[in-house]
Amino acid sequence: MTYPTIMPAITLDFANSKRLDNRINFSRSTAGTYRDSDGLIKTAPANVARFDHDENGRCLGLLIEPSRTNSIQYSEDFSAATGYWSNPSPSVTFTTGQESPDGNNTGTLFTGEGNVQRASVTTNTNTSHNNPDPAIFTVFAKLTDTVETNIRLELSASSGSSYRIIFNLSTGTVVSNDGSDANVTAAKITPYLNGWYRCQVKGSIPKNDSASVFIKNYADSIFWGAQLELTNRQNWASAYIQNAGTVGGVNRGADVVYVYDFGDSFNGISGALVTKYLPPGGNQYGSPSGLGRAGSGRPTISHVSGTSLDGVLSAKIGGNAGSKTNPNGIDVPDIACLSFTPGDSAYAINYSSLGTTTNDNWINHVDNIESYLKLSQTTGNFSAINSMHLMRVSVYPERVSNPSVQILSRA
Repeated sequence: MTYPTIMPAITLDFANSKRLDNRINFSRSTAGTYRDSDGLIKTAPANVARFDHDENGRCLGLLIEPSRTNSIQYSEDFSAATGYWSNPSPSVTFTTGQESPDGNNTGTLFTGEGNVQRASVTTNTNTSHNNPDPAIFTVFAKLTDTVETNIRLELSASSGSSYRIIFNLSTGTVVSNDGSDANVTAAKITPYLNGWYRCQVKGSIPKNDSASVFIKNYADSIFWGAQLELTNRQNWASAYIQNAGTVGGVNRGADVVYVYDFGDSFNGISGALVTKYLPPGGNQYGSPSGLGRAGSGRPTISHVSGTSLDGVLSAKIGGNAGSKTNPNGIDVPDIACLSFTPGDSAYAINYSSLGTTTNDNWINHVDNIESYLKLSQTTGNFSAINSMHLMRVSVYPERVSNPSVQILSRA
């Protein structure tokens, strides 16, 4: 097997270039946070792309997220003065002005053992997809204790369910669910600069129910950046959204990215689409990219067990088909290749066996495909699902061979 001899019509190497090609159209209606190469959390203004990094300063690619809301009214100020956070354990004291992952010294040191409880919030009715219940509670934490090492986060529903996870801030590991309803495999602890971790608890909060969060302080630790995502929900936490007192939460707009002109090198009738991306939580249901404009007569090319995205020729290879996850939820890339001609296509992902499908209707809808590459999905059934680090996208002007499809899904 060899790589195709034809050259791509377009290659967008986000992870290495850390810039947007001048053919790319990008928008986001609000500011958004990301982790910069120096390890600090930074804020990009509205309509400015975010190139996210891991704890070692390695660029993960272009960060693309749907619209999300942080429902916690005070995400950095844990003081009782706000009237929002309460302290049911008098043994716990708070010292503000501590270091924080954004370098601004807005962290709060919790000293002593006990709970800090947040006021309840009623969830929004959400009927945009079949499973409206997942909620994600996250907070940044850094150990200062020399004896104790554990903290516990809890997410509770007024209807009775309680999701508690114990984290070890010394080893950076998930310890247990503390006998609660929480699924340990859905918890996550992600390393950040200078001993910081972002800890995540997931639970099911029914529609119109109320949610409460608790921080159990076994070990003296600094806390910052509390976030509760109750709307537009899926199974992973999005980038941090600061809330300094907005009732009802602060919303971050969706990242919308597309290319609408390939020039004369791509005719839209046949070609290949290769996408390398990091799916959130090792679980990518939506397509990382697609070709074509929306239209009721659009062609559909996808895995036989899946459904392509609304309005595009989808690179979806099937839910969870190729994704792998390291311990503690650290994701590794998926590489999807879809090669197509009218009535014939082949696909593969991450060393998978070759798949093929047919679509005889394609030739009648070339106008919906030609010269339009969409790298985000903000409408339709998958609008809340398409979240990722987009590392590289290539579009070939001709259909590549079936052996080349498998080769390109490994590169």
